[in-house]
Amino acid sequence: LLPFFLAVYVNRNRRVTGIVQKAVFFSILIPSASLMVYVDLVCGKNGIIVSVFDLDTDIYNSPYAFALLIILYLYKYGGFNYFIYTVILNRIDRSYYEEAYISGASVWQSIQYVTLPFCLPYTVIAVVLSLMNMYKIYREAYLIGGYYPNEHIYLFQHFINNNFIHMNYTRLCCVSVVILLFAVFAVLIVLGIFRLTWKNGV
Repeated sequence: LLPFFLAVYVNRNRRVTGIVQKAVFFSILIPSASLMVYVDLVCGKNGIIVSVFDLDTDIYNSPYAFALLIILYLYKYGGFNYFIYTVILNRIDRSYYEEAYISGASVWQSIQYVTLPFCLPYTVIAVVLSLMNMYKIYREAYLIGGYYPNEHIYLFQHFINNNFIHMNYTRLCCVSVVILLFAVFAVLIVLGIFRLTWKNGV
């Protein structure tokens, strides 16, 4: 949702297009290890947040670690979806928006009845990419807490790698099946919502 609304905002405010696109492109290119240097500078034990607010909390080993991981995910992988929606929005004929404006449609109504119908077919691609990138966030989680991070950011990949090291192959097989079923189930839900939406003529 955030990349979609960001793309809509940038599409309506052309003055910020260059700044936003450069920032998003930079977030995609920067390696995870380099990104974590800046994260550690801000959120580490001796980081800016701890120093400024005089906190006695290790963010990496607290429930806030999950919020940090979500922010990193949005920053690192939200740019893919942003570029998808940007390309789609640039392909929409401006005359549709002009007609909606003449008809008295509000900004939200023009998004609902003009923008969304064009973007829905490609939202499936965006959601599938988001699910794939969800597993890639393991790199950032590993750099935050290593093999055994805080329980709030202990991911499937930690479980798999730790069991692989200890040669617990039975558990590995079970977890692999669970991940596969989860991925298939999620994609089927997305496709079902997509077909239902188009069937109802949204």
